Amino acid sequence: MRLPLKRHYPDYYLVIQQPICLDDIKKKIDDNLYNSLDDIRQDFDLCFSNAKKYNQKNSQIWLDAKFLLVRHAVRSLLTLVFTLGRNM
Repeated sequence: MRLPLKRHYPDYYLVIQQPICLDDIKKKIDDNLYNSLDDIRQDFDLCFSNAKKYNQKNSQIWLDAKFLLVRHAVRSLLTLVFTLGRNM
């Protein structure tokens, strides 16, 4: 998914201070621009947070972004718990 066009959604770029989209993230992965998995996670979090911030609460996009943020957070937490458990 791409960022909204400024001519169609000029307010998006006033509301969202750090625009990023899934296409941007994919390109950064393809170009090996990430230094760590945590950097990728941060961009996904930013992307989904931006979607929630800009779109109307309980709209389909807002709900999808909320789901993806929660799912991503749970996976990160499970990875941390698993890692800590192995190091004990």
